[in-house]
Amino acid sequence: MNTHYFTITDEEGRTAGVIKATTSRDLESLIMNCTIEHHCVDDAALSTSLNIDDFKGQDKTITVKCFIGDDPEIFYDMRIESVVLYEI
Repeated sequence: MNTHYFTITDEEGRTAGVIKATTSRDLESLIMNCTIEHHCVDDAALSTSLNIDDFKGQDKTITVKCFIGDDPEIFYDMRIESVVLYEI
C-alpha cells in the first residue's frame, strides 16, 4: 500500500492539518479528527464515504457536518489538497 499526504484547509484558507493516509478509511478518519480539532466541535460526519483514489493528485472540497452538544448541526467546507512527494 502506498502512503499519500494531504493538506486540509478550512473555508477561509487556514491550514487545519497535514495528514498521511494509506486507505480510504484512514483518510475519512483523519479528516474527521482534523475537522473536530480545528473547529472545536464535539463530533463530525460525512454524508457519504470517501474513496482515497478520488483525492490522489487532485484537490477537492468536501462538506463536513459538525455537532456541538444538542445544537443544530453546522456545515463546514474543508479543502483536501493532495501533496506531491518525490523520492530521491
